[in-house]
Amino acid sequence: MASIPPPAPVPPQLDNATEPEAKKPRIDTTTIPADDATGQRQLHLAVAGCSHGEMDKIYSTLAVMARNRGYPFDLLICCGDYQALRNNADMKTIHVNQKYQNLGTFHQYYSGKKIAPILTIFIGGNHESAGFLAELPYGGWVAPNIYYLGFSSVIRFAGLRIAGLSGIFKKFDYHKGHFERPPFPNGSMISAYHVRSVDILRLKQLEATTPEDRVDIMVSHDWPVGITDHGNTPQLLRFKPFFTEDIQNKRLGNPHTMEVLQLLKPRFWFAAHLHCRYEASVPHPNAPDFEDTYFLALDKPVPKRKFLEAIDIPIADDAKMELEYDPVWLAILRATDEFTSISERNVYLPASNSFKPSPESVEAVKAAFDGDLTIPRNFQPTAPPYQGEGYNEPCLYYRNPQTTEFCDKLNITNLNRLLYESNNQFIGIPFFELAARANVDGTEVIDVGDDESGDEYGEEFFASGSTSAAATEAPSEPAPPPEPEYKRPVLQPRETVGERLLKRRPLDLPEDE
Repeated sequence: MASIPPPAPVPPQLDNATEPEAKKPRIDTTTIPADDATGQRQLHLAVAGCSHGEMDKIYSTLAVMARNRGYPFDLLICCGDYQALRNNADMKTIHVNQKYQNLGTFHQYYSGKKIAPILTIFIGGNHESAGFLAELPYGGWVAPNIYYLGFSSVIRFAGLRIAGLSGIFKKFDYHKGHFERPPFPNGSMISAYHVRSVDILRLKQLEATTPEDRVDIMVSHDWPVGITDHGNTPQLLRFKPFFTEDIQNKRLGNPHTMEVLQLLKPRFWFAAHLHCRYEASVPHPNAPDFEDTYFLALDKPVPKRKFLEAIDIPIADDAKMELEYDPVWLAILRATDEFTSISERNVYLPASNSFKPSPESVEAVKAAFDGDLTIPRNFQPTAPPYQGEGYNEPCLYYRNPQTTEFCDKLNITNLNRLLYESNNQFIGIPFFELAARANVDGTEVIDVGDDESGDEYGEEFFASGSTSAAATEAPSEPAPPPEPEYKRPVLQPRETVGERLLKRRPLDLPEDE
């Protein structure tokens, strides 16, 4: 890549490592060098792959990285499978194999027992608290200092435009509306994670004409189909040989997001989903004024895997370090509001990019927000916080006041309201309203605290600082045991070898529907 050199590892020395020097666990603090010789201000960005509800592990890792780097991080971006589980009821709205079901630690941030030490934004993947995220289709706070980007959106931070697309691609749901909500009948808990054409259509309206108006950072869960044409794919296939057929048949990832990449030409594109670290550099030959797009996919938070990356990006000295709405995106939401739908049937949208907002429509949006596009910190808990293993909260759907406030101000369709009114069963009164009533009545409010967690992570957890693909894998990780009812058939010797290879596949591939 011409203007962004390839990342180089900068592994800090850890104090309590007991292994030989060559095998010391290290933290991956890979950075993309920035020109700071003139003293230009830098945004210290951390990027995480699949979070899988392990926010304590991620924040603990970042604390050590910050200590070794000598400065704190300004922002954390998580690339999906965040798993914002608030309580036991949310466990019923996440699609995951039963043996991997785990409440995680997010509920402590939701209840307020802990506060995220770094401003965190995330997109949805294919293993999420689907009921909770369905309350925030346009994005919103899921806990103090933790912001969800919605099905698709663009926000600003420190003068940078950050776009996000939640979910993974499945062709049989692509043209449907966002109709899923608790209790998710007829398998809709799975389809809730699938990307919809309306979100791709909206992102395409962000087509960049000059480097100044492009998106700086794009975040998705799965990879754009064809991204493997631009990286070290032979090395990838040495450790993930089961990707070969999907790569050859153009099925590895989302077939629509490569067009988004080519239209938006973002400086960075971050992803996850396939549980490996992979880099690529995508040129824009028809737009010589644009630098290449640097693509980076990251792993999941398990020992010695590459699940975190540190990147420094030059920003203006007076950059505002607060999340802000992007006025162009808000104007796009207005221009495409007619396509907001909860239809379970295929609805085919226009393929053109004719919904790009005019300067007048952008100014109208700014006026609707009285010139202040700062995202309000207006989080309020809708579902009751986690109360312990013996407490079974009902699985309900709620009207979220953040979505109501946003849609009313922008004067667009409130998808949260449409979903809420689509079924008069399994709807709940938000917890913050019940708490307010209890305070007025003088009744006891539910205790939102829980036992003090001793879940602290030391250096033994961190990924190797090596940039080799071998260092990103865990070949000794045991394969998941077969289901109890499974009976091994009598196979010929060469079939047994094939069976062994197939049994290795679930180690690195995300769970499929």
